[in-house]
Amino acid sequence: MSLFGAVTGWTGHQFLAWGGACCEDQSHDGAVYNPASNTWRTLPAAPLIVRREASGTWTGRELVVAGGEHLVRAGHSRVLLKDAAAYNLATGKWRKIAPMPRREAGATAVWDGKEILFIGGTRAGARGPAPRGLAYNPVTNRWRLLPAMAFPRSGFAAVWTGRQLLVWGGVTASGTVPPRGEAYTPATGTWTALPAAPLRGRESPVAVWTGRQMILWGGSRNGTPPRGFTDGAGYTPAR
Repeated sequence: MSLFGAVTGWTGHQFLAWGGACCEDQSHDGAVYNPASNTWRTLPAAPLIVRREASGTWTGRELVVAGGEHLVRAGHSRVLLKDAAAYNLATGKWRKIAPMPRREAGATAVWDGKEILFIGGTRAGARGPAPRGLAYNPVTNRWRLLPAMAFPRSGFAAVWTGRQLLVWGGVTASGTVPPRGEAYTPATGTWTALPAAPLRGRESPVAVWTGRQMILWGGSRNGTPPRGFTDGAGYTPAR
């Protein structure tokens, strides 16, 4: 299977991937990699049709997969999806879960310890990323809408700090680069602006959380000619 665009998760011992596909392909294949034995094994079939750009992540117990885009090859039309399922590594079984409250593809998914936060997805009938993200609680099997971001975006970097979801970079529906990053605090249910970064705005940067800092680097900017970036910066949230 291709890992491009796959829903992935790290369990602490094994790496899971589901649904990766390239170009005009789509998939519903999954696999588990065990670093200790250096082996791959195939996941059982999921109760989901083939798709691309599904969203999801590992919750500490299950790999959750939701939404995506189904390509109808006969007419090359695309149908956004909202169904969802979860794979339990301990039992080796999939289960259907509550569908997303809207059809959506391509969201970035981050586990905050209680909910999966889905940000920046594309909705059916809408242009550009959704202003309001979604949150899924696996205990209650319920979805809810998140507050609106000041600058809804796609192609951004995101990390979970243990207290906040930090989002930086990306591009808005109008093609402009947001002036700042944003932080979502689940405890208060609010988005706040991050300080201005010492980097030019860009799409598709890479970010990691070190336990103290968000480290950003790379990315690109459309233009004539397009530009790639090799610089980076670190942001330390206030405690």
